[in-house]
Amino acid sequence: MTREKMLAIELPEEISTRLTALAHKAGISEEEYIKEALLEHIIDIEEAQIAEQILERIHQGQESSHSSKEVRRRLGLES
Repeated sequence: MTREKMLAIELPEEISTRLTALAHKAGISEEEYIKEALLEHIIDIEEAQIAEQILERIHQGQESSHSSKEVRRRLGLES
């Protein structure tokens, strides 16, 4: 069984109005809309952090990168 944490936040009226409209348009509850938006944002941040770590390893010479042209050539996709 998964446990959920309750989190209460105060939203400015403008954001609340926009949230209500978007959730209604999507056919889901405001709570579900917030959960989906928050999860998407968390994933975006995590992916950006991973990209930063990879870029740092490339700069330190611990990892290499290849141009799309080189990858296409190696895969035999160059015409």
